[in-house]
Amino acid sequence: MGPILPQVAQSRGVGLGTVGLIFSTYAFANFAVSPYLGKALQTGAVQRKTLLFSGLLICGGSAAAFGLVTLVQNPHVFTAICLLLRVVNGVGSAAVDTSSFSMISGLYAGSEAFGTMMGIAESFLSLGWIVGPLVGGYAAQVAGFAAPFFLTAAVTFLTVPVLIFLMPQSQVEGAERPKVPVTIGRLLRQPIVGVLLVAGMLAAGSLTFLDPTLGPFLQRVWGWDVATIGLGFGTTAVLYAIITPFAGWVGDKVGMSVIIVAGFVFMAVGYVLLGPAPPLQALLGRVFGSWLIWVSLSFIGLGAGMAFVPLLPALLNGLADVGIEEEGLADVVSGLLSGSFSMGGGVGPLLGGLLAALLGFEWAAAGFGLVLASIGVAVSIVSTLAARTAAARTAALESAPSMPSLATGSRSAAAHSRQPAMSPRPPLMSALSGHGQPHAANHLHEPLLSGGHGSDRQNSC
Repeated sequence: MGPILPQVAQSRGVGLGTVGLIFSTYAFANFAVSPYLGKALQTGAVQRKTLLFSGLLICGGSAAAFGLVTLVQNPHVFTAICLLLRVVNGVGSAAVDTSSFSMISGLYAGSEAFGTMMGIAESFLSLGWIVGPLVGGYAAQVAGFAAPFFLTAAVTFLTVPVLIFLMPQSQVEGAERPKVPVTIGRLLRQPIVGVLLVAGMLAAGSLTFLDPTLGPFLQRVWGWDVATIGLGFGTTAVLYAIITPFAGWVGDKVGMSVIIVAGFVFMAVGYVLLGPAPPLQALLGRVFGSWLIWVSLSFIGLGAGMAFVPLLPALLNGLADVGIEEEGLADVVSGLLSGSFSMGGGVGPLLGGLLAALLGFEWAAAGFGLVLASIGVAVSIVSTLAARTAAARTAALESAPSMPSLATGSRSAAAHSRQPAMSPRPPLMSALSGHGQPHAANHLHEPLLSGGHGSDRQNSC
């Protein structure tokens, strides 16, 4: 949708800010509906397969309907129909996401294959994000605006009978037992939680900020056609998919916060050079050529992948550093991250469209790049402070008077039982300079999200 909708909307007199709102509506609808669908599954109010098939049919129907919006010429009616269809598509996608991940959890939770299956599911979601702009751009170039939407609808509808035939008939059903929630208020009062949640929101927003604005900019300034614009979006997606498997592994070696900060630096550089920023134009003129567009989009994709993957381990590590290690913490943190990703995916196009309309694309991209750089600095600061707090707590425990042997043994056993989750790791500044030991936290390398994927990255419909 990114490579083709903005141009069609603008040809009907729809502003970039409104186009951004159209893109954002999908994520907001997905974010609003997903928790209620999960609760309905847990209470048994709806069966998993019923929710899955209903979501697929809703997604296919809304996609087919979107292919007909070019029949509407009035800008107000066009906008209203697009907003309605995006809401419907977001609800359908939330149903698909929630039910499919619930099925995976029901089939594989507690087994060694659980993480593997979640990883496969995440890989296919990324594959859809990669293929979508490429196929959509070329289909629209060859057969017109409606072609990619009709193709998506056909594939979605055909998926239903295939799943009916292949899906197990009994194991996928059954309500999940509700989990006792961990108090969220205490978590949100921790600076590291707030900063990393904002980081997650901006990382998601970095992938959708360009949806309503990049296509018109590349067409106006560089004369790119729709297919080439789709290839540009696809470049970001491909490099995102390539870097994500390695980001967590490297984070184990050098520290998760280091990878997050590096990711935001990459994204900031990519956005500043994308226009490029007007001061750079005045200094060097337009001698960059279109090759700089490819470099910038590559930096954004690599940086987003580096920022996304380590967020959950970094949050859990940071909370442990300040003494918060309650059971079930990972579930609450995953929910908070899911919300931040959905919000970022929705705010990104809206913010991108509004800033481009007010400031022009070059200043909008450069300004967003500076925001990304600022949050990278904030992550560095709060991570270092949390690590220093952990060091102070450890020193206080070591200097405390000796306890009776039985109590000491109990405390040592308890500490040993938590050791795999929170082994010592260096502050961010020390890690950047090469000192200290890396953090293990192998068991934390689970998928960041266990359900609703709010960013347009997961617009699998």
